[in-house]
Amino acid sequence: LLHQLCSTLQRLQHMSILPTIDNIRVVVADNRLALVGVPWSPSLKSAEDAEAYARNHLQEGGFSPEPDALLRLDDAPFGAPRLVVCYPRLLVSSCQEVASQLQARLVSLLPLSLAAWGVAKRSGQKRNKVLAVLDDALLIVARSNSTTGSNPSEVTVRVRPAKPGLADQELLDMWQRLSL
Repeated sequence: LLHQLCSTLQRLQHMSILPTIDNIRVVVADNRLALVGVPWSPSLKSAEDAEAYARNHLQEGGFSPEPDALLRLDDAPFGAPRLVVCYPRLLVSSCQEVASQLQARLVSLLPLSLAAWGVAKRSGQKRNKVLAVLDDALLIVARSNSTTGSNPSEVTVRVRPAKPGLADQELLDMWQRLSL
């Protein structure tokens, strides 16, 4: 699929329909990645220990990260819980390959919830606390327990049933379930 996208973008650039692409930003549906919150631990002080600690929490959360998967921890302040995102190596290398073929630079690869959180932060809101993202396939609720709301400390992802007209009730049910 990524290679088809790359071919299409190259054709559009060659036909001068699309300008040259310098930077590529990729947003991935949360249900295609493993995301877990991890409590603060002294293990987070060193990169090697932090990765082992994060992998352990991913496994405890029911995920099976590949040995070569790329793990990223958010930049929460010292002592605060951290959010871990696990990117499959194939996804990362495919995105890098597409960027290379387009002679562009891969500048970000983010889960939808974190990308949406970033957009909400740039919209002028000083204190994000809760963000809901609802599309045809997913209901994502990200929330922050910090007073500044700088980063989400918890992300909940639910696959939506293929029944039209349930969006309002699904969001209300999730809101109540999370005690928001």
